[in-house]
Amino acid sequence: MEGARPYRRAERAESHEETTLARVAAGALTGRLAGALAGLKRGDRDVVLLIALAGLTHAEVAEALGIPYGTVASRLNRARKQLRKTLGDLEDHDG
Repeated sequence: MEGARPYRRAERAESHEETTLARVAAGALTGRLAGALAGLKRGDRDVVLLIALAGLTHAEVAEALGIPYGTVASRLNRARKQLRKTLGDLEDHDG
């Protein structure tokens, strides 16, 4: 039993280190994502947030914002392109 304890401590330490690194990386990504979202036009950002965070459909977003369905689609497309452009190098920051 005594021999298992150092292994468990090392395992916990490694797990804690991995968790900490994941949180730091997530924090950095969250900051970049928040900045990218802030860079969108308000209408585009509203559409993205309602679809991505609130889980609304295109039709529900159109109704909520009082805009045509096609406008929702075009705003979402424009916002996605802008976010890809702004956040396109995420892979370079993952490791």
